Amino acid sequence: MAALCRHPEISYVSTMLGRADVFARVLVQDDNELWSFLQNQVRPLEGVLDTETVLEVAVHEPWFNGRVPLSPAPAP
Repeated sequence: MAALCRHPEISYVSTMLGRADVFARVLVQDDNELWSFLQNQVRPLEGVLDTETVLEVAVHEPWFNGRVPLSPAPAP
């Protein structure tokens, strides 16, 4: 996590539950720059076993402001 956070291309890092242990948002100019960043900076990091890339095509809520529900949703 710390190694990812040191890269200026990384804008967001979080711990995940599910398919992946870590989520990192990478901001680069194009596919070639993304490929190079993954191959040369991310995959060589100790502990990285695999990567999965998902491309964002549209942003609908441009800013996460930390909103959380005031109370949990009732159980079904």
